Formats: sequence, C-alpha cells, structure tokens
Amino acid sequence: EQIEILLRDHQELWESIRNAEDGVFHFQVAGEDRYVNIKTSRVQNKQETIGHLITIENVTERESLRQRLTEIANTDELTGLNNRRRFRECAEEAAQRARDGYEDLAVLMMDIDFFKKVNDFYGHHGGDAVLRDFATMLGESFRGSDIVGRIGGEEFAVVISNADAQKAYDKAEDFRKALAEKTILFGEKSISVTVSIGVAVLDETTTNFDALINKADHALYQAKHLGRNRTVIENQNQA
Repeated sequence: EQIEILLRDHQELWESIRNAEDGVFHFQVAGEDRYVNIKTSRVQNKQETIGHLITIENVTERESLRQRLTEIANTDELTGLNNRRRFRECAEEAAQRARDGYEDLAVLMMDIDFFKKVNDFYGHHGGDAVLRDFATMLGESFRGSDIVGRIGGEEFAVVISNADAQKAYDKAEDFRKALAEKTILFGEKSISVTVSIGVAVLDETTTNFDALINKADHALYQAKHLGRNRTVIENQNQA
C-alpha cells in the first residue's frame, strides 16, 4: 500500500522504474527527506525477457549519514563555514566558470586585526567567540553565489561572482565598516575588532586560481602595512 502511494505521488519515481533506471531516488514526505534505492533486473526465460524484477530499498538512514559525514568533512568545526579544502574546491570551480564565460570574479582575503592580542587578553574562548561572530557576520553579508570560507586561524576568504574591482571593494568596505561598529559579547565583556581586506579580480594575466589568491594575499599585506582596518585592491592604494 505504501508503494502504491509513493508511486502515485511521485511520478518521477514511476518514470525511473519504467525506464529501468537504477540509482538513489530522493523525495520528501511531510517536509522530511526520504531516499530509496531502485534496482531493476531482467527476468528471462532462456533468451527471452519476460519481465523485470524491481527492488526498492529504503536507504534514508544511510544517505542521511553519508550527507552528514560529507558536511563534517567540508565544514570548519568552529565557525560552520566552508573549511579551507572545500572553499578551494568551490572557488576553483567558480573561477573556471568565470573564465569560460568571460565573466567578472573577485576574491577577498581577510585577516582579523591584532587577533593574537584578543586571545592573550580574553583567552582562547574569547578568541573563539570573536571568530564565531565574525563568521556569522560574514555569512550574512555575503550570500547567494558568494563562496565564504575560513582559511585558517583568523584568516577568511570570499569569492564574489559577477563582481568587478569596484563592486568587490564596495562590498568589502560595507562589511569592514559594519564589523568596526559591532560589539561582540563574551560573558560580561565586550570585544571590538577590525579587519584588513585584500581584493583581487580575475583578468587575462591570471593564469590559475593560485595566482588570483596570491594577488589577494598581496593586497591584504598592503592593507596591513598601511595601518590595518582598511580594504586595498591589488595594484591600487585605496584606503
């Protein structure tokens, strides 16, 4: 009876069975994800196919576990953002699409200013609170096709699709100014931090993603050298 309801409510599953397509099929029941594994094999009498044997197995628990393990492998545990490896995978794919489509793409490299002093004064738990709040702000400020990741320590990165240098600079400045005005609560204490940001854009001289990251890193170094709490575009001295 449940199979009849499933086939009635999910015509795409019925089509998969009719076309003898093996694989895992995803659907929802009352807003919850469900997965079934479909296997189809021929029933033969000598050389003649006289029917098909269709096996439908509920693999929801297995698929949910697999997805959870994938999420853990791709996510920075403290901040919930993409970890370094996942960020790089997504960023390289975005850069390749931009090159193929002759589209704009920008990379922001960010470093929380004087973060060691935060850890020294408030302890590592205070530093963790800053990193979590910083990551939350980052996720709220950059959405949609933007790719956000924690690269390591107090360093973060963002890839912005369809953004030239000016658009990327403006978005970076909006975030920088908002962070400078924010107070992060840690117990009964209030912590304020700033961020330095380097911006680089994809152009004809950028042969690969590493070159693009290196440009953004160089711009970040310039931002720190010029006094921190500022955004610098590679090869420009904006403050």
